[in-house]
Amino acid sequence: MIRGFGVKARKVLRISTAADLQFEAPLEIVLYLDPRLRAKNKQINTFDDNLKKLVDQMFDVMYKTNGIGLSAPQVGINVQLMVFNSVGILLKGCFLKIPRNPNSYVFISK
Repeated sequence: MIRGFGVKARKVLRISTAADLQFEAPLEIVLYLDPRLRAKNKQINTFDDNLKKLVDQMFDVMYKTNGIGLSAPQVGINVQLMVFNSVGILLKGCFLKIPRNPNSYVFISK
């Protein structure tokens, strides 16, 4: 085989299911060396009430720990989801930016 002309391995797209978004409140921060922090994360394609509840819980955890951002794996849920507020405090009528997958964002108003 000539170098550089091999067959490339295809990247397998991992899509989340409703079961991947199940959680028990309250969410807790996962500590370093927990295997969930190294697990592969699935892409979210379903936007339903479970996702909204998860996002609300993640914002609660983020504000309680004085953070400005939090990813789902940090609370033990292996999906490609991150919430953040660059201001760091919740202001009335503030729009919060939520990357729903690596290529797009959803904006919500609190």
